[in-house]
Amino acid sequence: MDRSQYKERINMVIDERREEAIKLLSEFIKRPTDNPPSDTRALVAFIANLLKEKGISYQVHEIKETNQNIVAVLEGVGKGKDSRNLVLNGHLDQFPAGDLKTWDFDPYCGDVVDGKILGRGAGDMKGGSASLLFSFLLMKELSIPLGGQLTLMLVADEESGGQYGTEWLLNNREEIRGTAMLNGEDTGAHLIRAGEKGKHWFKVKVRSMAGHGGLGRKKTAITRMAEVVLAFSTEVAGIPGRVPEELHDVMEFSRKMLDDEFGPGTGAIVDHTSVNVGIISGGIKINILPGECEAHVDVRVPLGVTPEQVAERVEGVLRKYSEEYQVELINSFPANYTSPSSEILQILKRNAAAITKKEPHFWFTYTCTDARFFRERNIPVGMVGPAVYNMGGPNEYIYADEYIDVIKIHSNAIVDYLNPIL
Repeated sequence: MDRSQYKERINMVIDERREEAIKLLSEFIKRPTDNPPSDTRALVAFIANLLKEKGISYQVHEIKETNQNIVAVLEGVGKGKDSRNLVLNGHLDQFPAGDLKTWDFDPYCGDVVDGKILGRGAGDMKGGSASLLFSFLLMKELSIPLGGQLTLMLVADEESGGQYGTEWLLNNREEIRGTAMLNGEDTGAHLIRAGEKGKHWFKVKVRSMAGHGGLGRKKTAITRMAEVVLAFSTEVAGIPGRVPEELHDVMEFSRKMLDDEFGPGTGAIVDHTSVNVGIISGGIKINILPGECEAHVDVRVPLGVTPEQVAERVEGVLRKYSEEYQVELINSFPANYTSPSSEILQILKRNAAAITKKEPHFWFTYTCTDARFFRERNIPVGMVGPAVYNMGGPNEYIYADEYIDVIKIHSNAIVDYLNPIL
């Protein structure tokens, strides 16, 4: 058989086993992996059992207590130094469900209602990870010839930065780094994520003289922090980036998409810095002048702006508005992307068009993923997954039909990448 015949066979089997594929995702959702604490042990045990049933060996790496990662490999022909290795990378941890009273259903039900698969993590990103696993298992079950290595890498800790998941594995398991990576983060089956902004997260403390609240001083740690925060919104936010020529069309589409979804002007964030002050705390009592105030700040960094440039702006603001301050870095890395002309992105584009019957688009996002760890190592990344609704809030869900489409796209892309001349 040629590649097209293998892909036709795969798509037919996916349609025949639709309910099995949906049940797989439901079982993922029924095993909570809220991060914190990112306890992935129950879900990893479930995945390990599936791999064992199919006769596939695996390794479990627990880098931090309860944060388990699972890796498995299918070896094809061409195992030499220059042979291909496609890594299927997805994360198993998810946002916390939060207040259960705000949900219309059990966040961990995994139910299918009106064509929707319900539950926390359905889209971010258990839908994508379950799709990668189902695709991986199909390659084994259907004896699809592989012109290289196929590596499954399902990880913990993505929602907290990836230190105890993808980053550790790439630093310590050289043989699974891959020549390309396929990821299932939420996009929409006809949208292919080509790049993402970086981030500069930090905590800042400002201090002033404490005293009795009756003194009513105008300058306290809290009022100084208020000035600092307002200055962040004008002097740190809005720094323009520089867009590479090959991404001009991608950025134009991304700006329009954000404007359409969140309102006119929102799209500017794809190539400018944005600032969110997520936490502010200060003071100890209503009638005591606050001597210390702390803020946790999230700056998203576009292409053409470095985290170091952002840090300089932050320091400038603090020197202007606060006599005594302290900055503690939480996490920082630059924006990153894969060229739209890369083989893996072109493969995804062709298969997304064939499966969805829609025109696929590359886009650039304001969110961050584990893709940066691969791109730091010059490994091209392709990213497509089912669109998520109510991500991070109550009542998260994805559409079952799109989830099935994504499995087909992932499976077909594996065949194309690992069999370029079949």
